[in-house]
Amino acid sequence: MASDDSENLVEEIDGEYQNSKAVFVKGVRLPHIFAYQTGFKDFLENFETRQDDVFIVGYPRSGTTWLQEITWQIFNDGAISKEPIGHRVQFFDEAKCPTPPSPTSRLDPVLAS
Repeated sequence: MASDDSENLVEEIDGEYQNSKAVFVKGVRLPHIFAYQTGFKDFLENFETRQDDVFIVGYPRSGTTWLQEITWQIFNDGAISKEPIGHRVQFFDEAKCPTPPSPTSRLDPVLAS
């Protein structure tokens, strides 16, 4: 159920695979985790694109890193950088993504010790 902050913004639906949830936020389908983050509604409503913005959109494990690198090189005259791609190309969805729990927090306490 959507919080008061996002109830008019989010329509929750069943996901298309593995019973995961997805939401439509202003007509855009996103993983449900983004809809309930503090400040998400304000972030979306105040986000402004620039004329020179480029969005790289893809599925997990579909070559996103390769596409980021090639796109960065196109915009930088073919330059090669040793700086990690994550420092050169910003992820839109990382701006509001929470820190995931430690993998050991899901283990049986006996196995984790």
